[in-house]
Amino acid sequence: MTTGQGTCEFASALLDHFEQGVALWPDPVADVLHVTGLVGPFRVHDALGRCVMEGMSSSIAHKGIVVSNWKSGHYVLIGNAGSVVQKFVVMR
Repeated sequence: MTTGQGTCEFASALLDHFEQGVALWPDPVADVLHVTGLVGPFRVHDALGRCVMEGMSSSIAHKGIVVSNWKSGHYVLIGNAGSVVQKFVVMR
């Protein structure tokens, strides 16, 4: 177990997450990624930085992001004018 600076950084990142008000679940995901707290346009990038999806938060508010045809791997959701960056994993 580590203490000190690493703990403070983790707590700071966790606080930032809650202040942003964006939640993703389930993670890892196989079929549909549910998103709450997202406002306006968003993008999803794969681990290589390629944009795999763009859209408006209103289009996914009730149905989520369907990832069932995406490759397994790590992805990043960018939204709220770039102020929110959330990582998630697609698993088969």
